[in-house]
Amino acid sequence: MVASWHVVHNPVVQLLLCLPVFAVGCLHFGKSAFYSVKGGTPNMDVLIFIGSTSAFIYSLAGTIQNLGSQYLFYETCATIITLVLLGNVFEKRSVNQTTSAIKDLVKIQQVTANRMIDGAVEVIRANDVHAGDTLLVNHGDKVPVDGDILEGNAALDESMLTGESMPVEKAKYDKVIGGTIVQRGNFRMMATKVGSNTVLAQIIELMKKAQAAKPPVQKLGDKVASIFVPVVILIALVTFVATYF
Repeated sequence: MVASWHVVHNPVVQLLLCLPVFAVGCLHFGKSAFYSVKGGTPNMDVLIFIGSTSAFIYSLAGTIQNLGSQYLFYETCATIITLVLLGNVFEKRSVNQTTSAIKDLVKIQQVTANRMIDGAVEVIRANDVHAGDTLLVNHGDKVPVDGDILEGNAALDESMLTGESMPVEKAKYDKVIGGTIVQRGNFRMMATKVGSNTVLAQIIELMKKAQAAKPPVQKLGDKVASIFVPVVILIALVTFVATYF
């Protein structure tokens, strides 16, 4: 892409530019390729590792023997590694966005509760609330667990559950959900669902299961890769032997 006299056409310059990229690629894809082969199901990283390593070694041999530009494929090696790593970055970023949503929900669970015992108020963690406990929830508080209102009324922000921004009016005998926020008023409530039984805990568990499960297209991709990789390597070997002789 640049004039033939440009410094980037110098084999040593190309080697120096490619070397750090190749080192990173070897560490990243080499480890993944090794463990996939060891496990008996070679993945696409095997092809990436073989392709980039072949290009680098071929180019290095051409540089050492001073065979000319037709033996230099440093840019092929660097491009393969860079583009695939860039794809991995985008993939990891999308996964992190999902996990951050789970983390945000977990933070909502980490609140304190005002437990009423013999007329006195005891501040405890939401995790320490038991079913049947009487709790006092004031203006600005997050409802610590699921329960029923015993006394009082309030307007609750339930957007974390429903997406609805308008506050919902709650009165005696109404159900409240843990993690919702009291925008106005206060009330006493009886805890009915605590720990892993709350609506919020079940949402978090469902999100974790959905994230851990592989969609059908990914399972198909893994099956195809387990056949595709050995076939491509075999074709490459046949091509090498045929052209060599």
